[in-house]
Amino acid sequence: MSPSAEPAPDRLEALLEGLNPVQAEAVLHTVGPALVIAGAGSGKTRVLTRRIAHLIGHEGVSPFEILAITFTNKAAGEMKERVAELVGPVAHKMWVSTFHSACVRILRREASHLDFPSSFTIYDQADALRLTSYVLRDLDIDPKRFPPRSVHAAISAAKNEGIDADAYAASASQIFERRIADAYREYQARLQRAGAMDFDDLLLNTVSLFRRHPDVLAQYQRRFTQILVDEYQDTNHVQNDLVLLLGADHRNVFVVGDSDQCLPPGTLVQTPDGEVPIEQVGVGATVMGAGGDGQTHRGEVSFVKEGHYAGPVVEVRAGGRVLRGTPHHLVLGSSALPAGDHLVYLLWRADRGYRVGRTGQELADKLWLLRVCDSDAEAEHRTLRFADAYGLPVSEFGALDTEVGAKQLMSDLLLHPDFPHGRPDNGGRRPSLDLTMFSDRRTDVGYHRVQWSSNRADIAARLVEAGVSVRPGRLPGSHRFETSHSSYPEAVALARSAAHAGGLDIRRRAQIGSATYDFLPLSHLHAGMRLLVPGADGFEEVEVEAVTVDEYDGPVYDLEVARTHTYVANGLLVHNSIYNFRGADIRNILEFEDAFPDVSVFVLEQNYRSTQTILDAANAVIANNMGRKPKELWTDQGEGQAIIRYHADDEGDEAQWIAHQINHLHDTTPNRWGDVAVFSRT
Repeated sequence: MSPSAEPAPDRLEALLEGLNPVQAEAVLHTVGPALVIAGAGSGKTRVLTRRIAHLIGHEGVSPFEILAITFTNKAAGEMKERVAELVGPVAHKMWVSTFHSACVRILRREASHLDFPSSFTIYDQADALRLTSYVLRDLDIDPKRFPPRSVHAAISAAKNEGIDADAYAASASQIFERRIADAYREYQARLQRAGAMDFDDLLLNTVSLFRRHPDVLAQYQRRFTQILVDEYQDTNHVQNDLVLLLGADHRNVFVVGDSDQCLPPGTLVQTPDGEVPIEQVGVGATVMGAGGDGQTHRGEVSFVKEGHYAGPVVEVRAGGRVLRGTPHHLVLGSSALPAGDHLVYLLWRADRGYRVGRTGQELADKLWLLRVCDSDAEAEHRTLRFADAYGLPVSEFGALDTEVGAKQLMSDLLLHPDFPHGRPDNGGRRPSLDLTMFSDRRTDVGYHRVQWSSNRADIAARLVEAGVSVRPGRLPGSHRFETSHSSYPEAVALARSAAHAGGLDIRRRAQIGSATYDFLPLSHLHAGMRLLVPGADGFEEVEVEAVTVDEYDGPVYDLEVARTHTYVANGLLVHNSIYNFRGADIRNILEFEDAFPDVSVFVLEQNYRSTQTILDAANAVIANNMGRKPKELWTDQGEGQAIIRYHADDEGDEAQWIAHQINHLHDTTPNRWGDVAVFSRT
């Protein structure tokens, strides 16, 4: 059947049976990029499988032209079974797999392009750690200062960022980094000699294959005319690159991700005719935002996001105004605090991990402000408490595994890892480029500038190789590139491409009038910081007076505003942030929207899996976890049975109670022993 052929009405009706209108619309979407926003139990797997069946049965797409990616082998198997129920046994021959499995299949066929045998060995985690220990021993690197597990974790993190051994070595400026770089290079050399790859190589080498051999990439772009990816917000940088490379030509990429950051109803949005509650603002409405000249400007609402949220909200009082929103909704302002404050930080170095402390900002690659204290003694006390509670070093960066503790600390304080309060202007380990909204004054609102300058010849060479126009800087031996775009999405896309090529971090800011302001999540604000409000002569600064956290359960909204990309909410300037996703890397969802600015968006909010009691309890727990943004789905399954909580005296009492409950369920209901699951927190 050709793509333009009309499907038989009865077959199509059967395919769409049981779907709600939004699910059906997503299933029937066939041309161009699509983003499905879906929470747990909202039917996203049903949408993915029915969409595959629709493509095969009604759009003339061959089963072998479809690449469907999930995150576990179990999920891939289940998806194949569900597709097979709809299209028949041909589903078992389709490419429905994990990223790693798909890459293995590609590399087995194309390994010769990378000087590997097609029968290359795949090293598991134990093999990789063993090889790392041999490398450290033979390079005479102290395993106490450089534990094999930590060294391999650093190598793995670099690979997941798309940084190979040469690029890592080129950016290494400290002794610690250089020793890691030596180990990385030797580790890779031994893998190559052994005809082996580790799990991270499966992804990185496939991206390298496609970039080094455009003919091979074109072959797979023609092969897979439809790409579907589940849990897209969990993709790392290399996985994201794979998706964008494979979908760049035909653009038929269908991804499912998780939720957003928004403002509650009653938030007043400034328009030319006065303030309007955000829930009454529609597509096409004119709202007031900022421009580079520091004045207010009109922008047109191009998209309205409406959802439901249950969890903590942040209330900010500044200049007599009050704004409430989800923790990571973005405002524009300055995080600088008055001199003399007693501050406690979480600090991070790419080569050493995290620590807490009051000093050492100049040695960190990124830092987050944890607490503003009233005295030196209180700051010292808080520092030690944070260190003890989260297992983090204090005085010096160390080779400890600090990532778990640091993530938990950020989660507990509602801090977002992508928005540090500070970073060096041109750090040695992770130098940055600037993406500055409105900084080019060719128009009243302004163009958006992407700029980098440094004396780092190695980074300049990588940027040139990636097609970035680098020229000599103002100082002898320096390098720079700078360009401006009228389109902010285009500027973001260039910034991300250059940052990836050069191993750079992006510093996102906006120039309003004569000053430059950071993008700040609401939860990152502290009293004494400064935000922007419209005044008689343009935008002016006001001081944050107080920041508090409360619980909220209800509808939320956000606006996409063309041209200004900002709007005034309850008197404060905010940056529209419709899709702030949890997971491995927030950049990937943003980059997907930048790569495909015409993306169609579908929001799935109805839950089919659980009773409302279970959803309420789950949302209450999730509300405290930065890894999954809090929200509340709705269901028509009813309230369901109440949840029982039992507080045991010890592990013996706990085990006895659980055994009694299982026996009771087995004896009084038709449940089999295998119908019962017991979960442990650790």
